[in-house]
Amino acid sequence: SSLTVGKQVVSAAISSVDAAAGERTASTEQESWRTGEYVDHFIELTRLSAQSPDNALKMAQAGLDALYSSFEYAYSSAGAEEVVVPLQQAGTVPPRFTFRTVTIKGQGQQIAPGLSVPYKPARGGVLEGKALLDQADLWVRAGIVEPSVASALRAIADHPKWLDLSDKYFVLIGAGAEMSPLPVLLSHGANVIALDLPHKPKLWERLITTAEMSCGTLHIPVGPAPAHSKAAHGQEGRAALCQQAGCNVLTQLPEIAQWLLAAAPRHNLTVGSYAYLDGALHVCLAAAMDYLTLFLTTHRPGTSLAVLLSPTDVWTIPFDAHQMSLARWSSWRLGDAVWVPLRALTRGNIMPKSQTIPLVQPDDGKEPFAFVDSVLFQQGANYLVAKRIQRWRAMLAREQGCIVSATVAPASATHSVMHNPVLKAAYGGAHHFGYEVFEPSTSSALTTSFLARDLADPSSSAHPSTKLRNPEQLFMEHAISNILWRLPWRLRGIGEVSALLYYGQHYLIPAVGAVGGAVVAFKQIKSRL
Repeated sequence: SSLTVGKQVVSAAISSVDAAAGERTASTEQESWRTGEYVDHFIELTRLSAQSPDNALKMAQAGLDALYSSFEYAYSSAGAEEVVVPLQQAGTVPPRFTFRTVTIKGQGQQIAPGLSVPYKPARGGVLEGKALLDQADLWVRAGIVEPSVASALRAIADHPKWLDLSDKYFVLIGAGAEMSPLPVLLSHGANVIALDLPHKPKLWERLITTAEMSCGTLHIPVGPAPAHSKAAHGQEGRAALCQQAGCNVLTQLPEIAQWLLAAAPRHNLTVGSYAYLDGALHVCLAAAMDYLTLFLTTHRPGTSLAVLLSPTDVWTIPFDAHQMSLARWSSWRLGDAVWVPLRALTRGNIMPKSQTIPLVQPDDGKEPFAFVDSVLFQQGANYLVAKRIQRWRAMLAREQGCIVSATVAPASATHSVMHNPVLKAAYGGAHHFGYEVFEPSTSSALTTSFLARDLADPSSSAHPSTKLRNPEQLFMEHAISNILWRLPWRLRGIGEVSALLYYGQHYLIPAVGAVGGAVVAFKQIKSRL
């Protein structure tokens, strides 16, 4: 099962530097792992990685080696028996067909100078220039973003040419995802090679329309048309194109690998993975996306990586974030004291202290590393394994000389989140704890601007020439944790309270008000009779 594979991968990574700890992970009962014990092992995984650069890289390699030893790629052609090969050999399998490329060149206005960030777009808000930098300073003071976010935005403001992406080529796996950078990249003139599922005409119509209205260029894979279709007879129209466009990284790896190998041959590529599937399939998808990333970095030297990560994970954080969290825990406002008895009644499960993971003193003897556990049980172990695969690949690729732009992206009010009533309620009441939920358009504009800066600025952590104390620090630069790194309480413990506050504000108080209003109105009517 995917849970077994996930546990094996984590155990292998830990065992590479601590055999006893790895054995404890391997011996964890399946049911215990499934119901939440996996969090303790991800904490151990992260702490050991922060101990030294050697640990971090050795664990990343061991974890990915275990992943590849657990996955195979199965394929079959019409009328032929199924063939199974190790995942690492998927790109060497003879392709069953060749994707053709359709290019959509935008007709929109030329690239606008400077950075524009939608903010509270429902009210028509946009942040530009000084207003954007001032807002960044406010976010830093509140702990919502790391200080390097404001520094990065100032660097971008000083170098607006970094946002001219007309000579850059991006491979986006999951190009149609809500957090995909595709619209922002195209708006800055980029060349986007888009991978997303086939037979999704509405999705491809949206992507093509976005490209047409931009000043960028979109390249899309189109598979063979059915023999009976108009496209097969050279009569392809817009509807047929949208129907045939796309590819499936789970079932068409050899064909995709060869198509990408031949794409834009005179240009370096930047490859980013944004696709998502629920449950066990997410690990399979993460493995397939990692294979394509590895294939490109191996066969196309000069390929760089774009990595978008979630704040709801176990993270190594700066020591000053740890200190701010502790200071906030110690200096609650008087009104916060109401939660003390509630926390006692729930045995610490409500409003628990965030900074309880022991610090790690790295081998270099410098400032210790701190950690934060912001895992949500609703996401499950498979989600953490899938995201850790991306983190491991990012560390190893950078060590091997690739530019790696990695950003902890903010929790955002995406369609999938806001259609889950529990998560919608938790997000809706989060502001009571200083937690700001970003709109997807805001998140995408910010994270894509950091990507542009990372590619252009040799002083950023994305460049291997920039010295880091530990590869884990790659994920600290321009991180937007929505305050989770500096919050006094652990995330698993305020979500329920946040949801209750939301329900109270939106349903209980209006209901009480309505009843009270009805009583007053009834008394007034009665007094007139």
